[in-house]
Amino acid sequence: MLSLSPVFSLALALLGPQSQAAAENPGWGTVAPSVAFLLAGGTPVGVAALLDDKGHFLAFQPNLGDGPIVGRLATGETVMLSLVATDPQTQLVLLLAPAWSPGQRPPVQVAPRAVVGDRLLAVTPGGPAFGQFAGDERLGIVRPSLRYALFSEVRIEATGPLGGAMVFDRQGRLVAVLGATLTPETPGEGHERLAQTQRLGNAAPVAVPKRSVPDYGPQGMTVAYSFSPKVLARVVDGFLSPTRSVQHPTVGFLFRAADRPGALVEVVRPGLPAAVAGVLTGDLVVKANGKDVRSPRDLAQVLLALDVGDKLSLIVVRDGEERTLEVTVGAQSLLD
Repeated sequence: MLSLSPVFSLALALLGPQSQAAAENPGWGTVAPSVAFLLAGGTPVGVAALLDDKGHFLAFQPNLGDGPIVGRLATGETVMLSLVATDPQTQLVLLLAPAWSPGQRPPVQVAPRAVVGDRLLAVTPGGPAFGQFAGDERLGIVRPSLRYALFSEVRIEATGPLGGAMVFDRQGRLVAVLGATLTPETPGEGHERLAQTQRLGNAAPVAVPKRSVPDYGPQGMTVAYSFSPKVLARVVDGFLSPTRSVQHPTVGFLFRAADRPGALVEVVRPGLPAAVAGVLTGDLVVKANGKDVRSPRDLAQVLLALDVGDKLSLIVVRDGEERTLEVTVGAQSLLD
């Protein structure tokens, strides 16, 4: 018979019947002391994960109201939290508990990646729920900016508000922060399906690739999306840096489909790496780092694999002639 620690038992009592099923997952015993449930009028509306021994927490911005930010720990203790930093691209925020006592709880670690089929534990505002990792590096479009991004796909044995849920692997490492869920009544006949955030707030919906992942477990499965572990690790590293600034890679141009194979450069932002390298509006990108570019998706896949400081070699067609341009990837937080 499974033996539970006093803190874990209290956490289950606080969170209700749904949490009893999570007792089977060894990851929850590790995670429980290091998460806080964000409260609005005493009701959990979001989840925050402890990032360091100084009392810094990671949370999802749309879960924050206009009033004081209050978190409830697994012990039942409440802590006041203040906003320290925001990353607009992912809508993740860094919170701080000013009166935090160090050495009491282990900070969570970000998993380097997850494997398709891995069993996961999603800590939702309603309590823990089981899930499964369905895929990584799904290419999607963040709206309303219409920028490409990489997403992880997770299937959760739960319905209801899941925006901002923290998802952990069996070792208690953070795998995802859910930002959008697939609308079940619109199966999607075309190239992409629209995923809408279920929580209220300014969370942007994303368009995600059409997928067919076999269901498992009981009814009530929800398909949910998060920025990939690579992006999540970048945000956490930035938040915990001395500047509290997240450095997302950028080249500084926008592109769209053309009437022939390639990606047509639509906007080049002055002073950013693409402009410095000589990229011009109207250029047709046909190769990127040696890979053929037949569509905007092909170019996006190359760009999203880059980090700050990487080199990007572009072959563009301009006035009927091919030109090779070398771009040094910059940091969005510093250049935008």
